[in-house]
Amino acid sequence: MTTPKHLPPEFSAAMHRHIALVEQFGEDSPQAKKSLMVAMHLAPDWFKDDIAAMAGENGFLPQASGYLDDGSPVFSLEDIAAKFGISIEQAEKDLHDMMATRQELGLPIEGGLVNPSLVHRKQ
Repeated sequence: MTTPKHLPPEFSAAMHRHIALVEQFGEDSPQAKKSLMVAMHLAPDWFKDDIAAMAGENGFLPQASGYLDDGSPVFSLEDIAAKFGISIEQAEKDLHDMMATRQELGLPIEGGLVNPSLVHRKQ
């Protein structure tokens, strides 16, 4: 028997705020992007895992170029740039902008840049 998955009330509230901001300002607005970062920070791990699996299955992400000891996938900027049809410079700028926004919001920024010596490359 599978245990039912529950969404924490703070995550649900954050997602409702995000949806309202998308309706008001658009999906690509700074307000909507920030609210999604906050909501995903509040999401339970099972939800994040489900979203990551769906993104992989639907081709929204490039293939992982390696993995960390805990099994977390690692994506190279080159692979991300190629997947989204942008320059490596743009991918790097987008990453730094995202990390700056996360820091501004008081959210953790680990995982943005990974020490290459910690990555187990795919064979």
